[in-house]
Amino acid sequence: YVYFRTMLELFTRYGLRKFIVVVPSIAILEGVKKAFATMKAHFASLYGNTNFSRIEFDGDRLGDLRSFASNPFPTVLFMTLQSFNRASNTIYKSTESLPGERKPFEWIQAVRPIIVLDEPQNMTSDKSMQAVRTLKPLFVLHYSATHRREHEPNLVYKLTPMEAFRGGLVKQIEVIGIADLSGVAANLLQLEEIVRLPGRGKAAISARVRAITLKDGISKIEVLTLKQGDDLYAKTKLEEHKGFVVKKIALASNDEPNRVIFENEIKITSSDEVIGSRVDVWKAQIERTLETHFKRQAQLEKHGIKVLSLFFIDRVANYTTEPGTIRKLFDESFNCLKKDYPSFAAFAANEVRAGYFAKKKAKKGSSDEIVDDATNENPTEKEAKEAFKLIMQDKERLLGFSSPVSFILAPRALK
Repeated sequence: YVYFRTMLELFTRYGLRKFIVVVPSIAILEGVKKAFATMKAHFASLYGNTNFSRIEFDGDRLGDLRSFASNPFPTVLFMTLQSFNRASNTIYKSTESLPGERKPFEWIQAVRPIIVLDEPQNMTSDKSMQAVRTLKPLFVLHYSATHRREHEPNLVYKLTPMEAFRGGLVKQIEVIGIADLSGVAANLLQLEEIVRLPGRGKAAISARVRAITLKDGISKIEVLTLKQGDDLYAKTKLEEHKGFVVKKIALASNDEPNRVIFENEIKITSSDEVIGSRVDVWKAQIERTLETHFKRQAQLEKHGIKVLSLFFIDRVANYTTEPGTIRKLFDESFNCLKKDYPSFAAFAANEVRAGYFAKKKAKKGSSDEIVDDATNENPTEKEAKEAFKLIMQDKERLLGFSSPVSFILAPRALK
């Protein structure tokens, strides 16, 4: 919203007409396109009919760059960084789609566009910055809530998260911790690797261990570094880990794998199978999320509000391919709990969930971008496209009760 409005201000005040929005991924690109369309009527009420148009860069439609350069009305070009950050990109090659001898990127250079970087903290490498400079922008604007540098040069405006919360501009976050896992915490103790610092002898050996930790009533899985004599309980604060003081850390030898032995004589090795305990944790998280979702939906349905729950998963394979552990856990939990909630009782599990994932797909003759895809269980290409459209483009339907999809699974980090 802020940078679209900034563009309109620059146009109405100074007559500046050429803008490029650069995003780090297809997912963000889809969100930006949707926002532009959704906000158009609102901005028309503020600025009148500006004839502001948008063009999405496509390596197969390079002729659109001529429209971008020659259009007398304000125009914004949407691009992913991947479409112009390599010398092999089609934007740097001669094409018959454009008249004259100019290459595609030179049509952009000629109009000296204003470039907006959406989430610039994901585009801070020298290579990325050089690619932006190649387009010869008049100037570049950075828009982010999480700038990598604490003090950005030429700072125009700053709104901190606390200021936004106090001003009622954002919602409060509620955190539900799963602290009581009925002994799972003791079982979820996995040796990831043993590290030895060179030149320091046997004393400089440590173990990286995956375990559940508890802080302020919130439990989470962390990778901890343990040395000889370390007390695991001091690091995790879990009662189940009392007595887990490191007695010995040993590298693989004599047919024995890497291992850590505690003073209570419990031993963990690099060959231990811990999938069962991980599944217990996943099951607890999924069940708690479903219960919370069902109850929240029951409260809000009378107001016409649909609830969505988003799961971030560790690996795509744990959902899409056999045995599809996360998918199966979700389906089992949903089918078990739905009978107590009339809004969901009539639906099958695969009707209320959809997955959003990404896969690399080299587009022939184009920019070789990462192309996002969405999937349900073993989807056909048609189903994948429908899920992608629902999640990324048709948000009004997703947020309405005409679509039963209420749970979205994706492998993306919070950024």
